[in-house]
Amino acid sequence: MVIGGHSGTSMLSSVEELQVLPSASASNSWSLENAALSTARYTHGAAVVNKTIYIVGGSSTLHTNPTPLRSMEAHVVGSSEWVPKAPMSIERWVLGVAALEGQVCATGGRDKDGTDLSSVECYSPPDDAWSSKASMAQARSYHAAVSLDDYLYVIAGYSNGKDMNSVEKYSLRADAWTTVTSLPGVARWAMGAATMRKWVFVVGGSDGSVRQKDVYRYEPGADKWERMADMGTARDGVRA
Repeated sequence: MVIGGHSGTSMLSSVEELQVLPSASASNSWSLENAALSTARYTHGAAVVNKTIYIVGGSSTLHTNPTPLRSMEAHVVGSSEWVPKAPMSIERWVLGVAALEGQVCATGGRDKDGTDLSSVECYSPPDDAWSSKASMAQARSYHAAVSLDDYLYVIAGYSNGKDMNSVEKYSLRADAWTTVTSLPGVARWAMGAATMRKWVFVVGGSDGSVRQKDVYRYEPGADKWERMADMGTARDGVRA
């Protein structure tokens, strides 16, 4: 499922879903969902908790004149609607969002004044409420956010005019951040990140002038990054 974004000419509220058929020879296809977001947006965050997709923040206008959003919408898989949920305490776009222990956590991003944020808030679906959490050690936007086991990781990004390669992990139970080993290579933002088995993977990004094609994986138990094979194409603004 792909949700919102920008087409090059307009902001999108539409949602498309790929119908994946079991046979490789079958004709897989995309279909436009009847349910659209109530607010068109891009540079938003997304997370899934208990078969519900949450879309958080973003901007309703382009980055050249952004209009950051506080709002959140939720879609139960299999339903035909998006439902507004409690908004965040402040507007955030180019933020990092991940699910952690049944909650949706929004990290950093940029506010309506163009300030990069260190603040964090998490949403409890049963309570339909956000609560403030411990701030990150460093403000950041355009970063990656993923969760693995009992931790949420924020990786690299951009902070008040500088590219970053620092990495922090967050424990919801302790409500505390810990700085871990920095991402190797150039400082970067707008990269992609994903988890698989016991690793966090980071791909691509930009240092502001050059798009990257390198790939790294992080093993939390060893607090160590390892370089993997490069992608065939350098890219930023990527999702993995």
